[in-house]
Amino acid sequence: MTQQSGVESQATSMEERNPYAPSAGVLSGAEPVEPGMAMELASRTRRFLNLLIDLVGFFLVVILIGVANGLAYAIFGVDPQWLVAKPGFIYAVMFLYYFLGEALTGKTLAKWITRTVVVAESGQPAQWWQLLFRSAYRFVPFDAFSFLPKSRPGWHDRWSKTRVVMDRRS
Repeated sequence: MTQQSGVESQATSMEERNPYAPSAGVLSGAEPVEPGMAMELASRTRRFLNLLIDLVGFFLVVILIGVANGLAYAIFGVDPQWLVAKPGFIYAVMFLYYFLGEALTGKTLAKWITRTVVVAESGQPAQWWQLLFRSAYRFVPFDAFSFLPKSRPGWHDRWSKTRVVMDRRS
């Protein structure tokens, strides 16, 4: 039986450990989506592209709602201004844009384009409650700035125990 010196064992453990891999999900004990393949976290550049593309997608949804509002008024004489003129309406639309997109497919418009997907820390598909909290945490002031440090994930990822990884299935 051979014993490794402290330096050799430390070097081996550093090579085997991927500092960019998400945590293993100690409490869940779940296996990654594709066992044997390490999940590759989406880069900060790709995450920033996701933000920009999703903002465009969100504005398109708001424009479509405005067009539907105008058509409803022109055709039926119904004026839903009592609903859409409220400040909370835009927040509700944004919440639903993220929550429904991620809950139904694990992706928003931007994640389809950049080939990324939201998963739980364990690598399994995120649960609906994680996505619900993830969508709500986006409204915390300065959440977008929480992605600036490279050392840890942003707040809405960390608090909801989710990660955005490269989608190897597409």
